[in-house]
Amino acid sequence: YFSHIAYLNDQPQVALDGFEKIADDPNFSELVPLYITQLLHLTGQFDRLKSYAPPLLDASSGLDEDAVTEVAHLLGDAWYRDDNFEEALPYLELAWEGSNGPARNAEFAYQMGYTRYRNGDWRGALDCLPLATYGEDELAQNAAYHMADCYLELGDRARAKQAFRTASLPDFDLDIQEDAFFHYAKLAFELSFNPFDDAIVAFESYLTQFPASPRRDEAYRFLLQ
Repeated sequence: YFSHIAYLNDQPQVALDGFEKIADDPNFSELVPLYITQLLHLTGQFDRLKSYAPPLLDASSGLDEDAVTEVAHLLGDAWYRDDNFEEALPYLELAWEGSNGPARNAEFAYQMGYTRYRNGDWRGALDCLPLATYGEDELAQNAAYHMADCYLELGDRARAKQAFRTASLPDFDLDIQEDAFFHYAKLAFELSFNPFDDAIVAFESYLTQFPASPRRDEAYRFLLQ
């Protein structure tokens, strides 16, 4: 009871200490592990979480499907934060499979899509990343940028061009904006049948917007061709 009150009162470490004291009590064996997992994540104790939580995914743990989905997501997130996308992948896949509707929000869709992207699953990434592009924020810009790279890996330069265009419009991340703008202009040039179409406009706009770009000379070479 005391631990639950501490949990509700935003005292995560106090709650964690209390729940761990009763973790072996059979009266709480189906309830306490989920609280401990949540609190290890909330307090940033990700290494402990990685050791503690995996057995909870086994059917013998007694957790219901929703709890297993949450534990899997927290585990995947712990590895994701360490940029260990290979370890994060199976946990996030389990969490994604067990989620639907509002649970598959933009943040989770990006996390799942980016993890697949970093594991070389371009088509799988494209199943998730578009769900993160509807906002007007840095997350949407990043999602569009990585979508473009997936399309390039799959040989679909037309869709890559459009995704780079989308990523080049916002200025939340200026490095992504510049790189996306350059690749959009380059693909517009490569896919163009008319030298006076949007490829020329794109490179001229790029040079106007990024006059100090280290790729300025390369952009001028495209204009002179």
